[in-house]
Amino acid sequence: MDYRNFLAEDFALDEFFISWVNGSNPDAKIFWESFLKNNPHKAFAVEEATKMIKLIQYQEGELTDDDVASMKSEILAAIHEEKEIGYDDTMDIRRKNSSQKVYSALRWAAAITVPLALLAGIYLLSKQLSVDTQAVLQEAAGRETRLNPRGQRSVLLLPDGSKVWLNADSNLDFGKDFNTSDLREVYLKGEAYFDVIRNPEKPFIVHTSAISIRVLGTAFNVKSYEDDKTIETTLVHGKVSISKIGATLEDEQLILAPNQRAVFRKASNTINVEQVAAERNTAWRFEKLIFDETPFYDVITRLERWFDVKINVSESQELSCRLTAEIEHEKLEDVLKLLEVSHNIKWKISGKEVFISGSFCK
Repeated sequence: MDYRNFLAEDFALDEFFISWVNGSNPDAKIFWESFLKNNPHKAFAVEEATKMIKLIQYQEGELTDDDVASMKSEILAAIHEEKEIGYDDTMDIRRKNSSQKVYSALRWAAAITVPLALLAGIYLLSKQLSVDTQAVLQEAAGRETRLNPRGQRSVLLLPDGSKVWLNADSNLDFGKDFNTSDLREVYLKGEAYFDVIRNPEKPFIVHTSAISIRVLGTAFNVKSYEDDKTIETTLVHGKVSISKIGATLEDEQLILAPNQRAVFRKASNTINVEQVAAERNTAWRFEKLIFDETPFYDVITRLERWFDVKINVSESQELSCRLTAEIEHEKLEDVLKLLEVSHNIKWKISGKEVFISGSFCK
């Protein structure tokens, strides 16, 4: 779904958008806030669509057939006036007055069904297809690179409408032929969660430094940092196949099932599969850090990326013990305070560096 070309009426009919307006989906909240940040030209359409949705608080059985017929006439009259507005010096004022009439009709329409209430909204911004549409398409036709520094996470839309949550210290790249070639290919350094639009005619492939993940339409997480010893692929739903870089179609490919994680070990060039709780492994999308029996050397690395700091540990040889914890919307200082209470450490922050003394593992 390419939301960049949506009009207000399109947003108002989109379930993912509605779940954001209703506040029922934290996943949608992260996505739409990022969408508006990256597409400020859509702010007006989003605002109008939000009004439409909020107006649709209908009550059943309160209108007669004559009421409905009269309401339809008023809505259509308001829409007709909107169509008749000319592009002259008074356009903004006249457009505002017409919109107010449409919304007045909408408030009346809100007493019946959702489709009828949307009738007015459907035209309200139908003339809004912005002049920048061509510019957006031209940008999508070029080569795209998305880079998140440490401490920053974002959500982006690919040209085919697939959604990607990009974690801190991560880089996603895709070619200018993404939508025109037989394969939808992206290149990842770091960590990303993919929610891929299904298209059997154009398989979706994620390339990392050592493995490739091939899908049709599914949701999965890939963690492939250059400094890590492993590359991890976690499947949430659907199906993916994993192959080593350079492998031919005849070579054996690994097929993942939901709630499985494939761990590729760079040193041995081997892949193992383990059962996991996929949603916990991808909770970083909701600003959560979850550690399940995680070695402290890995905990330190993840905290550095998450908070954009360098953590100096005085007794680094004692980092093999493990941590189980959940951290949600916490500041770095709060996390360090928790570790100080639960472990035998002291800490100090200086600029973008953290100095830890004591031992995590005693």
